[in-house]
Amino acid sequence: MNEKRTDRHRQGAPRIPLNVLQAIQEIVDYCWNDEFIDYSSRAKEDRDGHVFRDLLIVRRYLTRIGVVDE
Repeated sequence: MNEKRTDRHRQGAPRIPLNVLQAIQEIVDYCWNDEFIDYSSRAKEDRDGHVFRDLLIVRRYLTRIGVVDE
């Protein structure tokens, strides 16, 4: 019960409505192919900070919570 939370900034965060999550999914889907092509065309050392990594994180999260089908 006395476990330390390292995720303090999320305590008390409001739940995200389903329609907002679905809108985020649409944005990720819209950007996915173009950003993947750009990301994969870069040398590995030039990929740091590319937005595709953020899209991947968001898509994995949406899949995990059931907004996106695998």
